[in-house]
Amino acid sequence: VKGYRCPVCQQYRYQSELSTALKILEAHYRVTMPSYYKSFKKDIIGSFTNEDMDWACDDCFQQKRAIPAVPGAIFDGGEPHLAHYDTALTCERCEVDFTFSKAEKKFWFEGLKFHADARPKNCVACRKLVRAEKKDNSRLSELLSQTEALSKSEYAEIAAIYDRMGKEEKKRMYEHLVRKHS
Repeated sequence: VKGYRCPVCQQYRYQSELSTALKILEAHYRVTMPSYYKSFKKDIIGSFTNEDMDWACDDCFQQKRAIPAVPGAIFDGGEPHLAHYDTALTCERCEVDFTFSKAEKKFWFEGLKFHADARPKNCVACRKLVRAEKKDNSRLSELLSQTEALSKSEYAEIAAIYDRMGKEEKKRMYEHLVRKHS
């Protein structure tokens, strides 16, 4: 089979159908390796056979299945990434399939500067739950480590945190301290 298999639509494409990705790649090499650029410009299309490189065909860019990447903004060490596209993953926490979206990838890799191989372990909902649990644990540690006596509202806050954690016995104990504090 001749051509290059687009990692987004999985269709084989000719060089003439890769003009957007080629422009991004050429611009990247022109800036990052100006002295070598002219010597390998004619062989630049060979990069599209590397499975580690994220790119998309013109049709995928036009149909918005992929969005252009800024290769120099993405931390990698290998091939430049030319496109962001949706990737199907499974959440480790709830085991539900979710999409690591092209917009989220752009934010992770270009905005937050995560390594290009980084992938979320959990879906968005579970990531929010994990952050909330960490925040609750941190606040609980802060409250329980106080050396002075806790106030009624602090006892109530501890009871609410234990309630969210599903620790019924500890929740009741701190609710008792709230009533006792009145």
